[in-house]
Amino acid sequence: MATIKEYRDKTKGVLEQDFKALFKKVQDIRFSLKMGKLKDTSQISKIKKSMAQIRSVISEKEILGS
Repeated sequence: MATIKEYRDKTKGVLEQDFKALFKKVQDIRFSLKMGKLKDTSQISKIKKSMAQIRSVISEKEILGS
């Protein structure tokens, strides 16, 4: 997972792609959880945290107009 500083260095388009990829990853992990294959459930919260950071950086970029 990247840090918030690394997210700020990326463009809005790249951030949106990263967000979509993380969203798909969360869906896959949830499916694995339902199937009983997932051992480390903390992955879900870590990915959701990264998703929130990306959304925050996208909002910052929209507000600042860059």
